[in-house]
Amino acid sequence: MSSPKTPIRNRNWKEYNNALVSRAELFFDPKVLENWDKKLRKMNKRKNGRRFEYPDDFIKTIALLGTYFGFTYRKIEELMKVFKMFMPSLKKPDHSTVHRRILKMDLNLGDSIRHRKGLIVSIDSSGLKVHNRGEWIRHKHKVRRGYLKIHFAVNTKTREILELESTKEEIGDNRRFRPIVRKILKNYRLKKVLADAAYDDHRNFNLLDSKKIIPAIKTKRNSREFKWWKTYDRKHRVRRKYAAMLMTDYEKWKRKVGYGKRWISEVVFSSFKANFGECFSSKKMENIEKEILRRAYVHNVMMNNMKN
Repeated sequence: MSSPKTPIRNRNWKEYNNALVSRAELFFDPKVLENWDKKLRKMNKRKNGRRFEYPDDFIKTIALLGTYFGFTYRKIEELMKVFKMFMPSLKKPDHSTVHRRILKMDLNLGDSIRHRKGLIVSIDSSGLKVHNRGEWIRHKHKVRRGYLKIHFAVNTKTREILELESTKEEIGDNRRFRPIVRKILKNYRLKKVLADAAYDDHRNFNLLDSKKIIPAIKTKRNSREFKWWKTYDRKHRVRRKYAAMLMTDYEKWKRKVGYGKRWISEVVFSSFKANFGECFSSKKMENIEKEILRRAYVHNVMMNNMKN
């Protein structure tokens, strides 16, 4: 008996291509050039020291544009020539001013999120290179190249990054699961959480069950045979319930909890690295975290405005 064919997804490629070409327009709002003096007067009111010369929304615009194009701070300085066409009186800032203002910018990832209720979230992690040195350095000088681990919580429907954390490579995935879930629950309503076997921990199952969230977490292959489990053990009750279902019939468990959607987090990591690269321009850990946040913000804006 032949299996049913997968339906072909019809995509308007002309419209899709135009959407890709015009993505930069998403981050430029001409309104940032309006009421310039009024914004500055408000920002400089009762301010000690040197006065601000550029409003916060203007700094945010050039920061997101620079992140989208992968510009350094000196290239962002050259980007000011475009704004000078719309506002001839604009004084072009130097790259050090742009650097300081962007690092002090208060960017909220939640502002880039559209959907907040009934979410199915996939949690996963991946590594990014701290610098872009060649592989030959490791072989020639016998120096181990470290990497930075980023943890994403992704909306499987829209591919938005709801929450993120960056840690050192030594930090295990399981240690960041519960903190990420608690952060998400402050602003969003979750229906289901998907995760691979790296997050197999009874505490993760208990947390999701207490919040009435379906735990679609794959249990490890070396789990003890469920027939010998103690049924009165409340501490491990929730995990053992789903583990018994998985070990009895994996395909049935996979369909019931919708575990197949977990691969979307892998797609997000792939597109994230393809769009922004696998290394950072920042050196300090706190600046790297801010750089990741800007990249995630830009990613969400692009996902929200993609068609087809």
